[in-house]
Amino acid sequence: MVRNNWSVICRGHERNERGAITLHEVVSELNFFEPLPDGDHLILPLTPSLWLISQWHVEDAVNQKVYPAVARWLWAADNEILRQTEFELDFRRRRSIRTFFEITELDFLGEGQYEYHIAVQEFGEWEVKSWNIVLVANNVR
Repeated sequence: MVRNNWSVICRGHERNERGAITLHEVVSELNFFEPLPDGDHLILPLTPSLWLISQWHVEDAVNQKVYPAVARWLWAADNEILRQTEFELDFRRRRSIRTFFEITELDFLGEGQYEYHIAVQEFGEWEVKSWNIVLVANNVR
């Protein structure tokens, strides 16, 4: 079985030669301080980028295989999927791995709660294993 040890959204990271990772500015809120263009569904560039970083493991060697996965950015008000990226979790060589997603832009429908979900397919079923909440606000009044 695939387990998510942790997932964070942050502004950056550093990896050292021992495999340790340092996370910079873990994010749970995004505030925009510039006027946003008009529109119902905006694509907002992020400078600097954000990173969605996760650490995963499988419980035993029999589960060391490749698992389909998908990362989704959702508008929490109605669980509308705004963006998704399909990928694989490949445990064939290791029982513990990390995934790194650079986020250079965000789909924006308005102020409120957004979520990043990562779902993994096991035994033919999709299950959300990781979710991060991000509160987004436009602070220009």
